[in-house]
Amino acid sequence: MSLWTSDKIEVPIINAGNNLEKMRYSHTGKNIITGGLENRLKVFDLEKQSLIFTEKDLPHDALQLRLPICITDLNLLPGTQTIATVSKYGYVRSTNFL
Repeated sequence: MSLWTSDKIEVPIINAGNNLEKMRYSHTGKNIITGGLENRLKVFDLEKQSLIFTEKDLPHDALQLRLPICITDLNLLPGTQTIATVSKYGYVRSTNFL
């Protein structure tokens, strides 16, 4: 992710990874929340320009097969430090990042 200044100069801010599907800005904490296809949930601090949280891998299913990651939507729940994520594979998860 980059910031473009008024004189058209690109300033790199953070590297959110490949296959980014969704990104949200948190107005309360000045954070950016990202996720996507095989791109786990990540929370970045914009003021420090650093990664502050990465979601852990999902546990394997009953057959010990790896569960694919595909975040199609995400949002920070108001007044909390909880992020809700939705996958195209049918799961809805909530994660506390602090």
